[in-house]
Amino acid sequence: VWLAIVLLPLVMYALIAASFAPSAYGQSYPVERARFPARFVMTGALVLEGALFGLLVSQIRLTARFSAALAASVLLGLSALYPLRAAWQAYQTVPEYQARAAAWDARDAQIWADKGQGMLDIEVIQLPGVARVKELDTDPDHWVNRCAARYYDVNSISALP
Repeated sequence: VWLAIVLLPLVMYALIAASFAPSAYGQSYPVERARFPARFVMTGALVLEGALFGLLVSQIRLTARFSAALAASVLLGLSALYPLRAAWQAYQTVPEYQARAAAWDARDAQIWADKGQGMLDIEVIQLPGVARVKELDTDPDHWVNRCAARYYDVNSISALP
């Protein structure tokens, strides 16, 4: 069990490095989709480490087991605080996303209003992209603009910079 406890982090590190390698060589840092298998490997390894430590603790005296349980409880309590930090960070981005949603809704309403007035070649305000998702472009022949024009059933849509 001790050997597995020592070797497991090394194996985990090797697997994560191997999963990052193709993306890291191509883009100097792994993109989000390349990090998913690494997170899976890390989570599995940490669960297995916990199980192995549990096997060791189950074989020791009662007083030492109580001390280990107390230490584990303290660590569990501290680790339970981390999701609260992540929730706080996500909460702080809410106003930014609310403003973006309001701008998008206003642009959507403008497109529908322009179409209702008979306009078939529509120009709208360009919004910044979020999370590397492409927004409407200044070129009406860009694929995103053509998809939007098809959605709104107009000839073309272009964005003003």
